[in-house]
Amino acid sequence: MKTQLFVNNDIPLKNIFIEAIDTSKVDYIELSKSIPLPESFFSVDYNRIGVVWHNTYLNISFGNKLYVNDNYNFWYFKKEFIEYLTLYNNLNVPIIVDLITCSLNNKIFVTEVNILKNIFKNITIEYSLNKTGSVINSDWIMESNNVSIKDIYFNNKIDDYPFTLGGSSLLFNAVITYDGGLYLCGGNDNGILGFGYNTDREPSFKRVINGLPRDECGKLKRVTAVSCGFFAIGLICDGDLYLTGINGGSDGTDTVSILGLNIYDQNVSIFTKVTTGLPKDQRVIDVSIGVLFQMVVTCDGSLYSCGLNTLDIGNLGLGTFVQTFISIYTKVPLPDGVKVKSVSCGLKSTLILTTDGVYVCGDNKDGKLGLGDLINRSSFVKVTTGYPQHINVIDISCGARHSGVLLCDGTFYTCGDNTFGPLGIGPNGLNPPSMDIYATFMKADSGVPSCKKVIGISCGTDYTDIILEDGSLYVCGENAFGNLGLGTAFFAPSEFSFKQVTLNLDCKKVVAINAEFFANSIILCDGTMYTCGIENAGTLGQSIESSDLPDNFVSVFSPVSFTFEQGEDPIPLICSDNKSCIDLRALSLNEWNYIMYINKNIIPCDKTIKANCSKTNVSIISNYQNYKVIIKNVNTCCEEVIMGNPLKIYLSSLKLFKPYNTYKVKIVDLFNNIIKNTFKIVT
Repeated sequence: MKTQLFVNNDIPLKNIFIEAIDTSKVDYIELSKSIPLPESFFSVDYNRIGVVWHNTYLNISFGNKLYVNDNYNFWYFKKEFIEYLTLYNNLNVPIIVDLITCSLNNKIFVTEVNILKNIFKNITIEYSLNKTGSVINSDWIMESNNVSIKDIYFNNKIDDYPFTLGGSSLLFNAVITYDGGLYLCGGNDNGILGFGYNTDREPSFKRVINGLPRDECGKLKRVTAVSCGFFAIGLICDGDLYLTGINGGSDGTDTVSILGLNIYDQNVSIFTKVTTGLPKDQRVIDVSIGVLFQMVVTCDGSLYSCGLNTLDIGNLGLGTFVQTFISIYTKVPLPDGVKVKSVSCGLKSTLILTTDGVYVCGDNKDGKLGLGDLINRSSFVKVTTGYPQHINVIDISCGARHSGVLLCDGTFYTCGDNTFGPLGIGPNGLNPPSMDIYATFMKADSGVPSCKKVIGISCGTDYTDIILEDGSLYVCGENAFGNLGLGTAFFAPSEFSFKQVTLNLDCKKVVAINAEFFANSIILCDGTMYTCGIENAGTLGQSIESSDLPDNFVSVFSPVSFTFEQGEDPIPLICSDNKSCIDLRALSLNEWNYIMYINKNIIPCDKTIKANCSKTNVSIISNYQNYKVIIKNVNTCCEEVIMGNPLKIYLSSLKLFKPYNTYKVKIVDLFNNIIKNTFKIVT
C-alpha cells in the first residue's frame, strides 16, 4: 500500500519541505487556489493520506466550493475535499487521513472533524494540537493519537525545515496611546510580544518597556508606528526600527536573520533595534510586516525589504522569483523620481502609496494586486486601471486575499477574492456563493449611503471595515466568527454588502479601525477601545478565557482591558463595565484637534493659535506622509520631531493633556526639505 501527501503551496520554505518528503514511499501533490485540482489522483492503492497547510489560512486549498451539512457551512474543508474522501469511504476499507498543520485545538476545527467522523465510518482522521514542525520544542506528532508521522512521510531532511506550520497576527493585537506608549496582548509563545519572557497568552493589553530607548530624563521615547505581522512585530521609535519575533533559520546552507538584526539561529523576545542595511541619516517613517518578511519606508521616500523572498512569488520586490533569504535590509528598486509615502503588506503581497500613485508586488493568485490578471510580480508595478487615476489615493490597505484603496474624494475601491464578500460590491446572486475573483479595482459602495464619504479603511482576512465621515462604522465580508461585530450567531452568513454596526454605547463615533485576521478593533472618539471576533490566546485583549466563551468568539464590540505596571500613569477612563482603559483620544482624527489643513495652507505663517477643545472644532490633517513636524515647547525649549500619522496624535495631546504651554510648530516638506509653514499654539 502507498501513502499520499497534499502540500499547500502557501507553506514557508516550500522547496525545503518538499525535499524532505520521502518520495520512495510517498506520492505528493501541490495544492493552490489558483491551480486547478488534477483530474485524477484517486487510487485504491492508498491507505494513508496527509494534507499539509499553514494555518494562517483557516482552510486547505483542496477545492474552493462551499460544503454545507445540515445547515452547517464548513470552513476548513471544501466540497471537493469531502467528495474525494467519499471515494475512499465507499471502498469499505480502513484508511487514515492526517491533517498536518499547527495548533488545531479550536472549537471550529473540532466541530468539523467530528461531523466528518460521523460521515466517514471507514476513515480515521488524525490531527495536531500543538506546534507541528521541526523547530525547537516542536514535533511531527499527531496529538489526537500520539503517533509520530515523521517516518511515515519524510526523510532525514525534515530536520532542516526550520518553521512551524502556523503562527500569525491571529495571535496578537496592538495599540499606541496618546503619549506614544505601545501596548500589546495575545499569544506570547517564543516571547513574540517583546516582554522578554515566554507565556502562552497575555489576555489584557500590557505596555512594552524592554529594549526601547529613553530620553535624558529616563522617560520612554514615543512609539510612532507598529505593525503586527506574521511571526513578528515591528515598531518605530525615535525614527528607528525595532523588531521582535521569529528570526533564526536556515535556507539549507547558511543561517539567516529573517528580521535583519544581525542575530542568527535564535528568536528575539525583546524589541531590538535594526542597525544594518537602513541608512543612518534617514528616519524610518513606516513599517509593515507580512509572512516572514518586512517592508520599511524611510523619510527620503525609499523602500527597503528584508526576510524570505518566497519561491515563484517575489514578495520582496527585488526583481527575482528565486526563493532566498535576505538578512540585511535592501533598497527596493523603483522608477526614477518615485518616492514612497506608506506601505501595507498582506500575507505575501505589498501595496505602496507613492508620489506617483499606487504600486504593487508579490502574490497575485487572488487578483489582489488589481492589475487585471493573476500573475505574480517580483518587482513593483504601478496600478493604472480600476479607479480614476486623476483622483489622488490617500490610503491603502492590503488584506490576506483582497486589497483596498481610498481616494481623496471619499470613494473606496477594492479587488481580490470575493468568496466571502469582503469587496463590498454586493451579492453575487449565488447560494452558496462561488469563488469570485476580481482582479481589477471596483468601486466598493454597496450598502454605503451615497451622501457620505469614506474616511477610514482596513482590510482583514476576508472582511473589511470602513469609517464614514460622520463616524459611523460599516463592515462586510466573512462573519462566521463574530468579527463583524453585528451580534450574529456562530457561523453566520457572510455580508456581501456593507452593513452599519450598531454600537449600544454612550459614544457611537468611530475614529480608528484595525481589521486583523479575525480580531476586529475599533477606537471611539471618547478614547475607549473595543474588540470582537475570535478569542485566541488573548488576542481580543478583554482579559477573558476562551473556555468562558460558548463558541470561542465575541460577536459584539466589547471593551478591552489593560494591565498597568507599578509606576505607570495611564490617565485611565472608566468603561461601561468598570474596566480600566487608557485614554486613546489621540487617535481621534475628526474630533479633538485644531483647524489645520496642511495641504490647503489655511493656517497663515507665524500666526498664534489659541487651542480650542470644542468638538465642533474639527481637524483633518491630510497628506501627513509628505511632512515632518518639528514641535518646540517655548517654555522648556524641549523639541520633538513628529513624522507620519502620529502628527495628529501629538497635536491632539497638546491641549488635552499638556495645558498652559506655548508650542512653536514648523512643518517641513519631507521630499523637498522645504519649510511649508510655521505657527504657534498656545494651550
